[in-house]
Amino acid sequence: MAIGVITVRRKPLGILESTYVVEIVRGLLTTGGQFVRNFLYEWTRRLPRVQKFLQGLSAVPLLGRLMPEERGVVTIDYPYERTKLPPNYRTFHRLMLHTDGSVRCTACMLCATNCPSQCIHIVASETEEEIEKKPERYDIDIMRCVFCGYCVEACPCDAIRMDSGIVDEAYYDRRVHDMNLLMGRGEKIYHEYDSVFGYGPHGKKEKPAGPGH
Repeated sequence: MAIGVITVRRKPLGILESTYVVEIVRGLLTTGGQFVRNFLYEWTRRLPRVQKFLQGLSAVPLLGRLMPEERGVVTIDYPYERTKLPPNYRTFHRLMLHTDGSVRCTACMLCATNCPSQCIHIVASETEEEIEKKPERYDIDIMRCVFCGYCVEACPCDAIRMDSGIVDEAYYDRRVHDMNLLMGRGEKIYHEYDSVFGYGPHGKKEKPAGPGH
């Protein structure tokens, strides 16, 4: 089946448009108008009556376009000011802990298997539990990570999360986030459903006693 091709014809430029003088003036007016609005908003922020009066002139033709808007300056003074992140925004990784300080991860390798960039490297070791392992090493090559969140979705015991709230880090060399860093990073946030698994402030569930105990 042949693919249809649609030819888009551009509107020819007029005499004034071809000189670009008119378009340059329009761009300068847009930038200058935004500057005047932001300046008036910041200057009159401590004078509510004056600001309200100027905002009331927004209906005046031409002049109204220079009056301050309610939003004011939209530029964030980074790093002194930070934008508010959405609740589901994916930030740097952290490993969740039990209340006894042990890591939740059971080294099942599902996060490393599902990682599309292959940036997670785990070395498993044995524990006292016959059916449970623990990670001896848990490294994330952050230079290869694409922050897709597949590791969080794949983890069956909710051991890794991307809600640390850390969005910026600067290094002079290639950095690998090891297990100690991931275990101690960010605010320890627990969710309501943690009680189902016995994690977080609810403690780690005890194994049911077998027959004869």
